[in-house]
Amino acid sequence: MIRLRVLLALLLIPLPFLMGPALASPPEVPRPHLNEKARDNLLSLTGQAENIKKELEELNQKKPTDKVREQIAELQKHLDSMNSDFELIATGMSREDIRLREDFKLDWFKEVEELVLPFISTLRNLTERPRKIDKLEKQIGLLEKRIQINEFASNNINRWIQIEKEKEETPEVFRKQYMEWLEGLKLKYDPDIPAIRLQEARDSLKKELSLSSDSLLESSSQAIRDFFKNRGRNFLTVLVTVGILWWIFARLRRWIARNRKLIPVSPITKKFLLAFYNILAVAVCLAASLVGFYIFNDWLLMSLVIIGSLVFVWSSRQWIPRFFQELRLILNLGTVCEKERIIWKGVPWLVQEIGLYATLVNPFLESGVVRMPVGELIGQHSRPVVDNEPWFPTQVGDWVMLADGTYGKVEHQTMEQVTLRLKGNTLKYHAAADFLAASPRNISKGFRYTLEFGLDYGIQNRICDEILVMFDKGLRRILANYLREADPDIAYLEVMFNSAGASSLNLMITIDMKGRCADRYYPIQREIQTALVRICNENGLVIPFAQLTLSLSDKLMEVAKGTRL
Repeated sequence: MIRLRVLLALLLIPLPFLMGPALASPPEVPRPHLNEKARDNLLSLTGQAENIKKELEELNQKKPTDKVREQIAELQKHLDSMNSDFELIATGMSREDIRLREDFKLDWFKEVEELVLPFISTLRNLTERPRKIDKLEKQIGLLEKRIQINEFASNNINRWIQIEKEKEETPEVFRKQYMEWLEGLKLKYDPDIPAIRLQEARDSLKKELSLSSDSLLESSSQAIRDFFKNRGRNFLTVLVTVGILWWIFARLRRWIARNRKLIPVSPITKKFLLAFYNILAVAVCLAASLVGFYIFNDWLLMSLVIIGSLVFVWSSRQWIPRFFQELRLILNLGTVCEKERIIWKGVPWLVQEIGLYATLVNPFLESGVVRMPVGELIGQHSRPVVDNEPWFPTQVGDWVMLADGTYGKVEHQTMEQVTLRLKGNTLKYHAAADFLAASPRNISKGFRYTLEFGLDYGIQNRICDEILVMFDKGLRRILANYLREADPDIAYLEVMFNSAGASSLNLMITIDMKGRCADRYYPIQREIQTALVRICNENGLVIPFAQLTLSLSDKLMEVAKGTRL
């Protein structure tokens, strides 16, 4: 409890010193240039606006036809444009600054835009100046071309007006309308309006070019300093806070896991509680990061955390079914359970523990512990362990004989392969699954010889009693002298009459040897054959050989007798 209080105190100490406004103070607004040219522009715009207002008053007094409405709308549009230009010149601000005062109605899509706006704004700021310069250069080119067009059109319109004033040849019925149209076109193609905008664009371009003259190194250094001054400090503070919270949760989890008496519940319930605890820890750390960025008023990093969380949730919809399968395994409710036997990659394993990672153990293998993601167990099946059930046919140092006749000593056996040392120090390698598929016989636990031995029919009257005792005693004596062990290596020996063959009386001899003789499997087998021959030689017994019997017809028998005579 004391340690927990100390950790909380350490966590709260740096907060008063690190709290502060995350956003830099707004830049100073440049003061407008009060020169005569700007004053002339303002007076020109004022005069033009007054003329438009008079024309609007005259149109409003006329009968509201479609044509009158169109003229009113067009004049009102020009008046609004002049008001905007007047405001720009009088205030000395740019159009972007003016737009900041406008209010927008928000809908559900706008809410999403507001969430990602800090992130997008930061990305746009990286290329804001080059894009602004390019936009101003294009705008200047268009305005210069527009001035030329307006000057050409204005000269033509003024010439037509001057001609009309000098000659006055137009009938009075059409003259008024004719002059109204010319005056309207003169206002529309007035070159002073694009000239004012051109001067504004050139001033803005000059200002941007002067600001962009800084070196790339200085700009990068300033950006890095600004980041660590504001957002970098906020990020490191929140990161340290979240790290301390996660460490506290981890230590608390280990303390609860060690104190089993604290939560006397079943293993399945305990696993469920620990899984819920982990989810709660992640949620608390995520909430702490959001609260931290909210306190520091850092909407960019806060937006990044929210966007990252939303992206994670959206992308996780594809593996949600797999997540529930893994959760069932973690809670010991799946097809694989703890303390049960499973076949994985062709080798039996004991499922020791299942959590976020599964631990498999095979005590018969070298380095027989495997730690894997719990997802690897999806689709596998386990069963209860049988008492005294072997986990592998052999152990290191055992002698083994495979189905293909391979005979050797187990040098190494791991989950990947089994190495056999054959006679003559030759090493032979088998994949673990292939080794098990070869039906290995572990003769280090004991082995048996079973052989059939035939004798001549001349001892038919002794084969069932005397001969059996003779071979039993003879084999025991000869093998005991050969093995020369204080403790007899023959675990079992039996000589029995097996069958009466076509040319011999066959004995069945069974000898069980102890496992310590496994390194002499073939020499003992040859010694047994030698012992059988010696017993026959000592007792004058005949070992028959295979005979061929022919059946002849009567004619062949007569021919054979005649030949013999």
